[in-house]
Amino acid sequence: MTTPEDIVRRATTAFNAGRRDEARQLCEDGLIGSPDEPMLSHLLAAVLFASGETEAAQGHIETSLIKRPDNAAARLLAARLARTAGDFDGALSHLDRAIAIAQHEGPERGLEEIHAIENSERIATYPFYAAAIGELEFRRGRGEVAGKYFRDALALARSPMERKFLERRAEESESVGQSARGA
Repeated sequence: MTTPEDIVRRATTAFNAGRRDEARQLCEDGLIGSPDEPMLSHLLAAVLFASGETEAAQGHIETSLIKRPDNAAARLLAARLARTAGDFDGALSHLDRAIAIAQHEGPERGLEEIHAIENSERIATYPFYAAAIGELEFRRGRGEVAGKYFRDALALARSPMERKFLERRAEESESVGQSARGA
C-alpha cells in the first residue's frame, strides 16, 4: 500500500523536476485516500501557488494548518498567499500566530515566522508589526536593535496612547542596549 509519505516524495520529485501537473495529480489522488493528511494539503497548496492558482492554494494550506498549526513552512506559504491576495487581515493573523509561537518556542522562532511575512507592504505600515519584531529582538537581548524597531513603530503610531507606549518601549530597549554595550 502506498503511504501519504510515499506520495509526498513522488509528488515533490515531480514538482522539483518541473512536472507540476503530475505533482498536482499525485497530491489530489493522495487526498482522496487521506483527506486529512497535512503534508499532502501543504504540497498541493505549493503546487497550486506555483501555478498561479492562489485561491485554491489558500484552501489547501488552511486545511494543512488545521492539522499542523505550528508548521513553519506552512505558515510561510500561508503568509505568501495572504500577501499575494492583498489580504491584510490574513497577514495580521499570521503575525498574531508568530507572536503566539514565540511565546511557546522562543523569540528566534517567532522572528522566523514574522520574517515569513516581512515583505508585505500593507502589514509593514501597521505599527505593531515593527513593534512585534522589536519585542522579540528585546527578548533576544538585542536592546539597540529592538529600539530601532520600536522607533519605526512609533513613526507609524496612530494615537497618543500608541505613541506613549512605543516611546517608552523604545527608550527601555535602547537603555538596555546601551548598558549591555557599556558592560
